[in-house]
This record gives sequence, structure tokens and C-alpha cells, in this order.
Amino acid sequence: MPIKPPCEIIVQAIIPAIRSELVRILFNVHGIKQTEIAEKLGITQPAVSQYITGSRGNYPGLFEEHPDIREYIEEMAKDIASGKIDGKNISMCGPCQFLKKGQGVEGSPQFCDGTE
Repeated sequence: MPIKPPCEIIVQAIIPAIRSELVRILFNVHGIKQTEIAEKLGITQPAVSQYITGSRGNYPGLFEEHPDIREYIEEMAKDIASGKIDGKNISMCGPCQFLKKGQGVEGSPQFCDGTE
């Protein structure tokens, strides 16, 4: 089985999983409506619905293997819900840095070499 470059894994799997978890937290924990989440994140309402149902951005085990990423997303969701940060301009560098410090993800021997 060929090994995918780390950035390819990030773009195809990790970022959608992070976005999905962020949407679920905004919807389930903060009680924000789908249309408002879409507006806050600069995505469509159908995308929000797909993230909530798990038909988009599903990466089983990511947050169990990397609970620090889940904590980061929870804080991000809290800040977006309160209006402290703009959800359209969120950085995905934090989760990448957590993965870089840790063991990465399945299918990649090391992780993102980019900078924040």
C-alpha cells in the first residue's frame, strides 16, 4: 500500500474531520442553527447538514487517538459561538502542530512540515 504525502492526508481527511467535529459541537453543544453555522463558517447549509450526519468529514478514531485536537476544536467552537473569533478565518495549523508533535496518522510516517 503506497504511503500518501502528509499534506494530502491533511487536505483529504484531517481538515474535513476537524470541520465536521467543529460543526457538530456548534450544533449540539452551543445550539446554533445550521444556517447560522453555515454563515459563521462560510460554508453551505447542505455541507453543515452532511457534517452533522457524518456523511462528510468522517475520520473514525482521530479524536480518540488525539484528544488534544478535540480540546482545540472545542475551544475554537466556544470562541466562534461567542463571536470572539471569525469562523471564516480559522486556522487549521493548531491541529496540524498537535499531529506533528505526536505520531501522525495512519498511512503517513510523519506529519506536516509546514509552519503556522
